[in-house]
Amino acid sequence: MARELFSLLLLLLAWQMISMALAIDFIPDVASLIFGLTSDVLAEILFHCLISMVRVVIALFFGSFFGVCLGLIAGYHRGFDRILSPFIWVTYPFPKVILVPILLLIFGVGELSKFLLLALVSFYQLYITTRSACRDISLDYILAFQSFSTSKWQLFRHVLLPASLNAILTALKIGLQIAFALLFVTETYGTSQGIGYLVWDAFASFNYPLVYQASFIFCLQVWLLFKIVEWGESKFLLWQRK
Repeated sequence: MARELFSLLLLLLAWQMISMALAIDFIPDVASLIFGLTSDVLAEILFHCLISMVRVVIALFFGSFFGVCLGLIAGYHRGFDRILSPFIWVTYPFPKVILVPILLLIFGVGELSKFLLLALVSFYQLYITTRSACRDISLDYILAFQSFSTSKWQLFRHVLLPASLNAILTALKIGLQIAFALLFVTETYGTSQGIGYLVWDAFASFNYPLVYQASFIFCLQVWLLFKIVEWGESKFLLWQRK
């Protein structure tokens, strides 16, 4: 944590030096951004950040849930894998952003089209990673457990899921990054709420300080979300503690 904060301070210092050296309007100095962050501006930014965070967390939850569940089943059951995985591998390489017009035509410009796009991104990431991690589990562990219990649910709960958890959490962090990248695209149409809308609206009105202030605060929120996932790793992956 201390090293990350020190790195952040170095980045802010570099930003200040670049701003002073170039002296152009659209690269304001750090001091003006901090002192220009009034309570009203901060409240507006936090409101839009909260809307964006809720959209991502809900979409990521459902996409990850189905991705992990189906990934575990496909990793263990070869018959199910032969049915589902060909559809996954055919559609996975397509850039999901090209689905935006299609989702808009089918579901309209409301929240559902945004939710489905973000959930779809996380689903693919978690499904592929979970399936691969599950298939890499040694057969000896599975046979050893089956000698004590024949319950499939217990097998998934006590063997397959814990053995795949490290890969799942890593994929979750990657899925977070991709979801937040697409979030900006989804919030530039059909909405008046969200950090993507706020940043784009500020940019269109030449309010450059608000662009940087909103972007920086939202990045801090995303960073905190990543730290929560890392905290989960330290709690659930006890065998990896040093």
